[in-house]
Amino acid sequence: MPDALRSLIRNFGRVVNKALVVGWYVLLPVSFFKLAHGVFVHWKGGTFSGDDVFVAIMLSIMVFLAYRYVGVPFGGSLLAIAYIAYSLA
Repeated sequence: MPDALRSLIRNFGRVVNKALVVGWYVLLPVSFFKLAHGVFVHWKGGTFSGDDVFVAIMLSIMVFLAYRYVGVPFGGSLLAIAYIAYSLA
């Protein structure tokens, strides 16, 4: 049992790092959907303001960086989430 505890303590940094990465890839699309849906609701409702322009620019940069640094599957999934948010607005 002490060997298992020692191994857990030695690899605790890796476990925390993996948990943070998984949390990032789960929470980023959820927040992306909520922000994109809010922008599309304001756009279709005619209440599009400066705050929505800023959020739309940040969402566009987020999709670009997802394509650039993570790859096509993650960037494509963000675009699909944006399309779903647009169709639900």
